[in-house]
Amino acid sequence: MRNVMMDGSDARKVVKLLAPFCWVDPEAAVQLPKVTDDEGNRRSFAWRREWPLAERMYLYRTYCSQSVDTIRIATVTNGWGGDVNELLGHVQSQLAKAVAYPGAPDSIILERLKKLASKGVAVYLLLGCKALDTAIAEQIRSRWRDVCLFLFDEKLTRDSAKAILPGVFYLTPELESDVERHARMQWIDCLEEAGADRTDAERDDIF
Repeated sequence: MRNVMMDGSDARKVVKLLAPFCWVDPEAAVQLPKVTDDEGNRRSFAWRREWPLAERMYLYRTYCSQSVDTIRIATVTNGWGGDVNELLGHVQSQLAKAVAYPGAPDSIILERLKKLASKGVAVYLLLGCKALDTAIAEQIRSRWRDVCLFLFDEKLTRDSAKAILPGVFYLTPELESDVERHARMQWIDCLEEAGADRTDAERDDIF
């Protein structure tokens, strides 16, 4: 790739643009833009995965775009301590960065979410669910109504996802572990070949 690009930054841009189209299952991806249910409420999604960039890959494949004018993504990992207020504060912080500006108050976030929704811009909150229960999940949904939750965990199943959110949409066909691991290795190798540091390839902000 380096041989055909002007410089490494061009090569990395190509890798980032093409990667989601090289391995993401379109049958699963096509379900993600259905962001509202029959009652007009934002849907929640869930799946089992290991790779931290897998949701972004699927969403970028789904929308054929990585533009903030089309899609916004906030991520809350499993790294919170189990305190509800801590989690809600972390969600607010991540949403602020995704739709407004770092440190934005909730009033600004809610205003921006409504504006983005009116423009057809989808906002997804990727939410690790190791310590999540129904009460907390519903609290997040009711507080930020214009956000689609996307629950993830390495051991999540349809039943365990529905135990957290009964109405959650479990993404199928399920992501196969060997496919995911192969895509992950190829992603790292291609970015490294394009001049990126191998340790940077797994960062959320790599895109």
